[in-house]
Amino acid sequence: MPTKQRCFALPLSRSTYVKGGVALTAVALTAGGAFAAMRTEVPDLLNETLPAAQALLYTHGISNVEGGEGIAAEFADFTSVVGQYPAPGTRLLRRSPVVLEVELVDVRVPVLEGRSLDLAIGLLRGAGLVPNVAGARIPVVEDGDGVGIPASFEDEQEVRQAVAGLGIVEDADLTGAAFEIAAERADGSWLVDSDVATGTLTAGSQVDLTAILPVTVVPEVSQATYRNATAAIEAAGLSAHRQRFVFDGELPSGFELSTSNTSERETAQWTVSNPSFRAGRVVEKGSTVAFDLEWPAATVPDVRGLPADEAHAKMVTAGFTSGLSSTRSGVVYSTSREPGERLPAGFHVGVDVRHEVTLRVHGDSARGSVTWFAPNEWSIQQATSEPLPWSQTWMRSSRPARHERGSVTAQRGSAGAGSISCEILVNGEIVATNTSTGPFAVVSC
Repeated sequence: MPTKQRCFALPLSRSTYVKGGVALTAVALTAGGAFAAMRTEVPDLLNETLPAAQALLYTHGISNVEGGEGIAAEFADFTSVVGQYPAPGTRLLRRSPVVLEVELVDVRVPVLEGRSLDLAIGLLRGAGLVPNVAGARIPVVEDGDGVGIPASFEDEQEVRQAVAGLGIVEDADLTGAAFEIAAERADGSWLVDSDVATGTLTAGSQVDLTAILPVTVVPEVSQATYRNATAAIEAAGLSAHRQRFVFDGELPSGFELSTSNTSERETAQWTVSNPSFRAGRVVEKGSTVAFDLEWPAATVPDVRGLPADEAHAKMVTAGFTSGLSSTRSGVVYSTSREPGERLPAGFHVGVDVRHEVTLRVHGDSARGSVTWFAPNEWSIQQATSEPLPWSQTWMRSSRPARHERGSVTAQRGSAGAGSISCEILVNGEIVATNTSTGPFAVVSC
């Protein structure tokens, strides 16, 4: 009692008491703040995927998460949280565990009809399912209906050889029914059977696939056009390859079978020969059918005496080159190859184009006297009592200038009234003309 009294009787100053009070309060606040910082609130995780729930907890400072251990990593995105402990809103120490109840969700089976096998496998895995190539079958189709082995195909051994070449099975059911395979092989040329079930399955479920073996029949392409042959080969699931050009005949010296000067539009109409596989052969899809392309023959047209522009059109239509053009003037004098000769299309037929110069006299008298000198020549020639009309023609290698066209003077052979005319023509075109009238009239061009 004396001691207690002494404790209460001790004269403590006000400053000493306040100072002690502040010190005690600071300690209490520091301890309380640190404890509060170690606690956090549990978020609502229901219906979240397992990765999303883990990420959300991490943002709240919680890394001790239990649950979902039996779910493979590749299916984690196909999960849903259906239960959690503690409940949402609970405050707990950050190091405390949060237990999740996780289930695999239902996923939709993707549409696989008409897909290649490798794509179907990728689609299933992307949907959270497990693809399993359980078997295969040979594509048997009605004759002319689809791509595969015709139902009436008789050479079974050929089919078996084609299947054996795939390296997945020693024997196969040739009726088109499914059979087991000994080794899995899948690539872009394999297709998935169209009877794969659709709907929904639990993620992680196995989906059995039946592969349609990539075997097909080589179509008939001999003598088909390049365009049609290529289309038929590709429609059968094969690859077309033009290996060389051939010409049925003797090639002219210096001529090469090269399409550098031909268009795809032209070669599309050429015919196919010597395919590497005979029509009806059963082969693996994706195989290459090589063939030759027959270089077409053409007949040299007769263009002698034609204007150069008309000759050019006939040469082009026949399939030849000639060096002419649609604007070229002159007249064709000769060609380097005989008309009617069969040559490879695209061959260059040389054309000798000259310029035709004609001096012409005509009138109403039966005869007349004519004096002239030839184009680009200066020797004068004369004829009397020549029958009218009268003309002389010369061929020149270049178009003559005005002073190179020649000249003609004519006189009527009649004392009666009438007229006489002269003309100079270059390539059939009148470039000079004159007319004189009266008894024994004289005209000059």
